[in-house]
Amino acid sequence: MRRSLQVVEAGEAGSRRHRLVWRAAMMATGLALVLCAVWVARALARGGLAPQDQATVVGLLVAVLGAVPGLIALRRRAEVDLTVATDRLALHVKNAESGQWQRLLGQDRMPIDIGFAFRAAGSRTATPPDTPAGRLSQVADDFSATRPRRLVITGEPGSGKTVLAVKLLLALLNGREPDDPVPVRLSLAGWDTTQPFTHWLAERLVQDYDRDPRIARELVADHRIVPVLDGLDEMDSTQTPLGASRSRAALRALDAYQDGTEGAPFVLTCRSALYDTLTDAGYDALDTARIDLEPVTPAQAITFLESRRRGRPERWQTILDTLRTCENSMLARALSTPWRLTLTAVVFADSGDPADLLAHSAPGEVDAYLLERYLPAAARMHPTRPEQYTAEETARWLGVLARHLAAGPSGPGTDLVLHRLWPVGGRRRVRIVERTLALFVLLPTVFFGFLGVWEYAQLDKRFMPLGLIAFGVAVLAVLLRATRRHTPTPRLTGLPRKGTAARRRMSRHRWRVGMTTGVAAALLAFLVFWPDHLFLFTFVISPLTALALTCEFGLLLGIAAGLSAKQPDDVAVDAADPRNPLRDEVTAGLTSAISYGLALALPLMTLPLLPPPDWQHMGIAGHELRFSFVENPALAVACMIIIVRTPAARRYLALLLCTRSHLPWRLGAFLSWARDAGMLRTSGIAYQFRHRELQEWLARRL
Repeated sequence: MRRSLQVVEAGEAGSRRHRLVWRAAMMATGLALVLCAVWVARALARGGLAPQDQATVVGLLVAVLGAVPGLIALRRRAEVDLTVATDRLALHVKNAESGQWQRLLGQDRMPIDIGFAFRAAGSRTATPPDTPAGRLSQVADDFSATRPRRLVITGEPGSGKTVLAVKLLLALLNGREPDDPVPVRLSLAGWDTTQPFTHWLAERLVQDYDRDPRIARELVADHRIVPVLDGLDEMDSTQTPLGASRSRAALRALDAYQDGTEGAPFVLTCRSALYDTLTDAGYDALDTARIDLEPVTPAQAITFLESRRRGRPERWQTILDTLRTCENSMLARALSTPWRLTLTAVVFADSGDPADLLAHSAPGEVDAYLLERYLPAAARMHPTRPEQYTAEETARWLGVLARHLAAGPSGPGTDLVLHRLWPVGGRRRVRIVERTLALFVLLPTVFFGFLGVWEYAQLDKRFMPLGLIAFGVAVLAVLLRATRRHTPTPRLTGLPRKGTAARRRMSRHRWRVGMTTGVAAALLAFLVFWPDHLFLFTFVISPLTALALTCEFGLLLGIAAGLSAKQPDDVAVDAADPRNPLRDEVTAGLTSAISYGLALALPLMTLPLLPPPDWQHMGIAGHELRFSFVENPALAVACMIIIVRTPAARRYLALLLCTRSHLPWRLGAFLSWARDAGMLRTSGIAYQFRHRELQEWLARRL
């Protein structure tokens, strides 16, 4: 098994890196051809190619033809050997979950060997092991002996459900044989249950683990994946009716998840109260075993704390003696969950006296004491940047965000999504600053637009009034768009991975947008450039030149519109990092601005290539064409596109400007740092507090 996993992932066929290399090669080849064509056209316009130039052109064509076989070979299809593909996925999952395991344990590797007990899971349960071990250290043995291998892990908040699921996953990977399926952990919070479970599972393999879409579908269809589904209780808010909840729909889908004549294997985690409610209402997955996590015993707490003693281990002796001699003490009750024990180990890892816990008379006081000291301790234990932020800054900034979640319109929330945090800065204040930012970009738009109208009015005076009216309408439309009151959502234009249904839908959408815009642009160019005064101005040129300019405008604007088209509603948006949506919107906005600017500028830049008679009809000599004929319209269009295409990023910038006194300037970087320190976790594009207790304590803290 170990040898089969020694597979190099870099450059794997079908991976993102492989596709990027192929696209870069294709773009370089295409750019070389375009530059060659432009150079040849200009040379022909000046009187022809010299003999040495003809040899250069022939040599370039031969080089391009020679590169074609290499590009075809580079674009090879991914391997179809499912055994190799499964082994590669197993290595990928193991590497990812090993890091998550250490973060869950407070930058350590030694877990609490918590116990669990099998219990009835509904109307019909799976067959549990004859003699279950009921320990975290042997959970893989119990799971393998269950028939069918369908398991629900339930427990109270902080009882270690995710820790047990990750332990089971890593144990299955460590003991995996070449033909065994691969356990893959997935967050249920992002599953739209209207999508079939197997389709969603394949797409998660594509998006989260960078698998080739065709291979991902085959792995799921061949049941080479054991889904480890974390957080059934995180799929709905507390106000969602049970009958309309996604958790109910998820259980129904898992019940129908089939492998031949038996139910297909899966692992599911959920809080006990919610799962009891679902099963009592008849919403359960048949043939499923359920295990309930047990409280941590004083003996287990002692073993765990002894394993975490570093530097002056005698500091721990007092509370260890208390746990040994008083098993029903307040301290034993307070330290009865893995979450509180992990808090204790982190807080006193390198300083402090654990005996201070004995000065408190209730578990709630112990919780407050530990939470007060948890953030500074977690910051000191950060794996890469322990001194990035001070403890005071960390607590103050996280407290602001926790209070924002507590004041949600529909009750306390859990998700910190960057582009939805703008109310933290004050709704009215943030909107005013956002509109001011839009005006700053709109001012150069007006300047360059007026210069463009004035330049073209020199060719025909009648252009001035109509040009000003058209430009004024465009500016007004942009201004109205920039002052809307709704919460903007990042406009993503990236393509889902090739081979997925989402990619096909997005490609069809881009084709439609590009074709519609291209035809409209070509018709407008036809009215402007075509002979016989079809338009009001005297831009009269030859039919051949008019046809060339018409096609050029239509093609370039169609390509720009297609490339910058936003994703339709039925295309899923995936982000590996919660900061990616805003980054993608900024990238998409700049790309759109450059694309539309070039689409407008390139046809105008070809005017010097027109034969002299055409210029004479326009009343100007070719060599007198000023760069401002191209520059001003292109810059005006680019500025308007930036305003229209970056509303979420602009409002996020307004938030940062309005919260300079109580949030960091690089808010996204801070939240990412807090996640790495174990204070936060991520779920899709949202940051979440590591534990609900931590969030509620920070919200109460002033």
